[in-house]
Amino acid sequence: MGRGPSPGWKQEITLLSNQIWAKIAEKRPADSGELSALWREAHSIYLETAAANLETWAERLGPDREAVAKIAAESVAVEIVDKATGKLFRRVLPLKYYETGNGVLLSGEAPDGAPSAIAFLSDAALTRLADLFGQGPDAPRCGKTGGHAQGEDV
Repeated sequence: MGRGPSPGWKQEITLLSNQIWAKIAEKRPADSGELSALWREAHSIYLETAAANLETWAERLGPDREAVAKIAAESVAVEIVDKATGKLFRRVLPLKYYETGNGVLLSGEAPDGAPSAIAFLSDAALTRLADLFGQGPDAPRCGKTGGHAQGEDV
């Protein structure tokens, strides 16, 4: 079982964050749009680095780890860049998030309180749906039709 963060953990991370901002300031951004662009680039680098490190650590944990078959959360964080100003905004929204190999489902409430949801289906899920509705390939995957091998006379 792992230990929690040390008492000075927050201060250490704050110091590292301030060092990142100092590096951004060294670039001398001319305006808020350039500052925002530099921040987005630094944030993207951070996310890529974090993902690579987490993957490495996960591999070290060994094969006894459970594979992630689904991801679920009670809220989502959305980051947007305003088209007019170029400014980055982050909002936490009260949307339920559910993801599997079939895609992503976001659900919540409409302004009137009625349940509302939107699904983003994966390519695999769309292929299965097309098959179910008779829009898939004409050739069966098993190579047989009606109990006879392909090419056999009935």
